[in-house]
Amino acid sequence: MANMKYVDFEIAIEKEGDEYYAQVLHSPHGQARVRFQNPLSAMELENFWLKAVRGSTVRSGSVGDSKFAKEVGGRLYRSVFTGEVETCFQTSLARAQDEPNTGLRIRLRLSSAPELAALPWEYLYQERNRRFLALTSATPVVRFLDRPDRTRPLRTSPPLRVLVMISSPRGVETLDSTAEWERMKRAFTDLEASGAVILEKLPDATLDTLRWTLRAGEYHIFHFIGHGLFDPDRNTGFLILEDGEGNAVHTSAERLGVILHDERTLRLVVLNACEGGRAAESDIFAGAAQTLVQQDIPAVVAMQFEFTDRAAIAFTHEFYRSIVFGDPVDTALTQARQAIYTSGNEVEWGTPVLYMQTDDGHLFEFEAAKEASGDSVPQAGRRGGSPSPSAPPPTPPPPAREELLNAARLAMKAESWDEASDRAHALLARDSADPDALAMIRQIEDERRLAARYREASGFATRGQWKEAAAAFDEVQRVRPAYRDVDVQIRRVQLELERIARADAPGQTVASGPLAAIRERFKRGVMVGGGILAVLAIIGILVPDEEPYSPYEPVLPEVTPDTPPVAQMQPFASLTAPSSSGGNWWRDAEAAAVGYSPWTDLHIGNLNGGDQQFVDMSFDQPGDYLLLGACDGDCSDLDLEMFEGDRSVAADYKVDDVPALQVIIVSPTQGQLKVSMASCSVNPCQYQVRTYRR
Repeated sequence: MANMKYVDFEIAIEKEGDEYYAQVLHSPHGQARVRFQNPLSAMELENFWLKAVRGSTVRSGSVGDSKFAKEVGGRLYRSVFTGEVETCFQTSLARAQDEPNTGLRIRLRLSSAPELAALPWEYLYQERNRRFLALTSATPVVRFLDRPDRTRPLRTSPPLRVLVMISSPRGVETLDSTAEWERMKRAFTDLEASGAVILEKLPDATLDTLRWTLRAGEYHIFHFIGHGLFDPDRNTGFLILEDGEGNAVHTSAERLGVILHDERTLRLVVLNACEGGRAAESDIFAGAAQTLVQQDIPAVVAMQFEFTDRAAIAFTHEFYRSIVFGDPVDTALTQARQAIYTSGNEVEWGTPVLYMQTDDGHLFEFEAAKEASGDSVPQAGRRGGSPSPSAPPPTPPPPAREELLNAARLAMKAESWDEASDRAHALLARDSADPDALAMIRQIEDERRLAARYREASGFATRGQWKEAAAAFDEVQRVRPAYRDVDVQIRRVQLELERIARADAPGQTVASGPLAAIRERFKRGVMVGGGILAVLAIIGILVPDEEPYSPYEPVLPEVTPDTPPVAQMQPFASLTAPSSSGGNWWRDAEAAAVGYSPWTDLHIGNLNGGDQQFVDMSFDQPGDYLLLGACDGDCSDLDLEMFEGDRSVAADYKVDDVPALQVIIVSPTQGQLKVSMASCSVNPCQYQVRTYRR
């Protein structure tokens, strides 16, 4: 796999009064802003910690609830990545992926809203693509803490020297120090054998021993294994170290940071401590990891909760191997996350939290080996010179076939085609006839072409080139009918084309070019087996070619006992309904139902932006029905879609807050109405739906 490079999607979470704002500061698509509410209550957050890793004896190997992680991650994503921020993110990601081996680094700034730093942002979950953002190298998630003087990458040569402290004092839950050290050695076996890393363990876990060891030698990484805690009364994070007699000492991260700050070659700290990554609600630097970054440590990886042994070994091995390989620290962490995930652990990959103050994530610049000469070479790891071996720098051993295969599959699932291709070609380099690799490469190329065409279609739509967008989306749907949200995009394009047609030539129907092809498919797809007869298309494409289209005087087909049930859509409220943004939003919306009488009671619900809900519908009498929806002042786009069985028979996907569908019922039938909260600035938004009849 080629080294990744990144462009930044930098988003600051700010608090103004009682409200939060997500402000995109830098991105390939510019800036954006959205208002939102805290998506998780204190109780919900606590439930997440309990469910993510059940119980306190996680070292026995239990793992948490992936379904709950997706639910929480989805709520986090929808709270911030909505409205113009979502548009900015999707466009920025598409632009980044147009460049080879380029990803979009999501840099979260939380210093202005420290109470939200305790939320598990590493589980950001994009429900539409069924993807955790931090689980793919295309979109690493880092917590960025801006510092006035950022530390530059260290110019050095392998081996990297890792100093390990294992703390198990009396008076706290005992750790088996010998077993912990054996696990570390096992994780580093191949890295030490290749000369890429030197692992050194402190004889005890006292500050004095740490201070004198750092004074005597040069180290690049400090790795702590032990217990940590957060004291809410003192608003401070602690690590539990030892005194000279083996008793527990609560050591603030500030005290530890003073010692580590003087180690000028130190570029990375890893805290494998329970609650080591937790942040205080009123001070972004109160957590142990944040405080160390404040002490000018370029990068700190801290665990939000304890690891199982299996996850800890997978993390340690893959993370450090990637660092030695020369990857940015966020790429290395993504590789470690994937190693945990592909081992069958679907939750603990989100345990590590990365705090970073470097611009590009690079911690080391590895120099070419110096040729042996008459000059004396300083001893590696000692004061007076940096490590400079005369042999070529060692490289980490190549990954196993199954590891490459799993990584390629994960990259394909995340639609990281460059990464997937690199992994598949690495498999071919081992065996040019590898059937899995050959099949993957063919599939990757097909997916790349389809994704490129979809991005091109989206670009046409963004620029208002609706005919070109219709042709491109139509091509995507012919290749794969259920690709992403292509059906929704086609409906959107249809709406825009008909709107333009009505403005240019009232009473005429657009029926040529790419739109005609889309119309023909919809004609074939609207035959249903129930009693929803029908309505004229909200955008005109379902109207027979020979019938002129009028948005105000719908032409209904003659209904006879032999008439087959056909479902179409009629523009009703969308052309006449006022906006519901005022205080009496439902009363205002009902102005669209003139000529109709209420048929059912109000259905009232609450949805976050991007969420959907199904409402059961029953039509027990023939007639002309109007399905009217509206949402509150924080909602700007509510959509309705009617289903009979599993077939969509009518929809209103226009960008407005008063959607409506008119249906003609010729015989009793039942269906489901899908209500979609397309845009909500402050979650959740309330909506109401009611059925009218005349």
